[in-house]
Amino acid sequence: MRTIAWPLLILCSLASCNPFPGPRKVDLKKEWAKSGFHLKTLAQQILQDPAKFQFGNNEFPDDFEYPFDDGFFLNYGSRHSSTENIQQQTVTIKFYTDRGLLDHYSAIIFTNNPIDIGEFESNVANGGNDYKLEEGWYAIND
Repeated sequence: MRTIAWPLLILCSLASCNPFPGPRKVDLKKEWAKSGFHLKTLAQQILQDPAKFQFGNNEFPDDFEYPFDDGFFLNYGSRHSSTENIQQQTVTIKFYTDRGLLDHYSAIIFTNNPIDIGEFESNVANGGNDYKLEEGWYAIND
């Protein structure tokens, strides 16, 4: 009886471990109410001085207050855009709350890109957990 108990105990403990944790449960409307001012300020800094930030994933500045450490994704309109002519181009910034696996994520998003606005407006119209927070700002669970 004793020799059966150890393997059974080990098997049960391993079966209860999940190496891939589930998605964070975040109320994006509450996060917007709490962090919206800081996110708007950072978005303005990005628009005013785009050379400080790179296309793609970025870490938050050290003095930035945001409860999630997943960083943000910056898209200047296309992969071939240069930061010198950013003023004429569209920008999309995804402030992640959960990056998830593969292409799934939750984020508060700023965009002035008409294509992205159309996609986000469609998501909002379909209902679910996607919301328009204000002009150019969305809470998206994709």
